Amino acid sequence: PLTGNEAAHLLMFDIRAQGVAVWIHGMRGDVNLAWQVAQSGIERGHARGDAFSTAVVRVALVQLNAMAGVVTGTAELADEVFAELAGMGMDQLAASVRLIGAWARALGPEHADSIAEARAAFEVHSAAGTRILAPLYLALLADIECATGESDAARRTLQQAEVLATATGERVWADQLSARRQRLRADFAGRSLRA
Repeated sequence: PLTGNEAAHLLMFDIRAQGVAVWIHGMRGDVNLAWQVAQSGIERGHARGDAFSTAVVRVALVQLNAMAGVVTGTAELADEVFAELAGMGMDQLAASVRLIGAWARALGPEHADSIAEARAAFEVHSAAGTRILAPLYLALLADIECATGESDAARRTLQQAEVLATATGERVWADQLSARRQRLRADFAGRSLRA
């Protein structure tokens, strides 16, 4: 039989699993259901006093916005979650939401040049060889580079994302990476016609 502490520890995983469910529903295109699952996980985490699991689900919510291409409100949410995670000493997770915030600022109405911020965040995220979600983060970096007129850098970054997705088996990003590659080609063709 499980002791009280062992049972409580296992229960924490159901909250974290809701973060994974957010990803799954988001990648399947059911953003509303993913958002509901995230809210449920956050509420459950708060009710149990599990700050770490709650933070994991909040990160998944920020990641959902990036996966779904939602720019509006994402920078603000990412900044809030970043501060929370940094305050808890979770620098690597904080870096992932920092990168998403940089993406949202670059693609949003401010059109911020956030390439340096995003690259620095990716470096922290990738520390110690971490590669989970790296293809997504590289795709977001490519979006930022493209938005700031660095199309050649965006193509290289996107190629790096594709290579990494193949190497890690994260093929779930294939459609998003392909769509970005097509947009880069269209952007290049449009500039060539204007020249």
